[in-house]
Amino acid sequence: MIGMADYARHWLRREALPIGHPNWMTLNRVWVREVEDARPGFSEQLRNTALASLATDDETLVRNAIAILAIVGTAEDVPTLKEITEDSGAQLHSDARTAIYEIEHRSSEQFR
Repeated sequence: MIGMADYARHWLRREALPIGHPNWMTLNRVWVREVEDARPGFSEQLRNTALASLATDDETLVRNAIAILAIVGTAEDVPTLKEITEDSGAQLHSDARTAIYEIEHRSSEQFR
């Protein structure tokens, strides 16, 4: 059986939809929940995998990772995403800003 870390890497590379893809937020959220229901702990592993993937040179993988962080990221991830907004091209900058917004919006709703 494939380990959780390997499954998260595979999932991020093959299933995640980048920001801007039609219905990216809804589909990614549903898919993550479905996997989390079957494999508890998947969301946290996927978050860790996404964070690690931000350091790669594969722009598609980085875009997928940013989109996933918009779904499962925490306030702790915002500084890392802000670095991307300062050190990257227009598309990654825009994706990172969207992820930051989603994380901050989700975080503020949790305390209402």
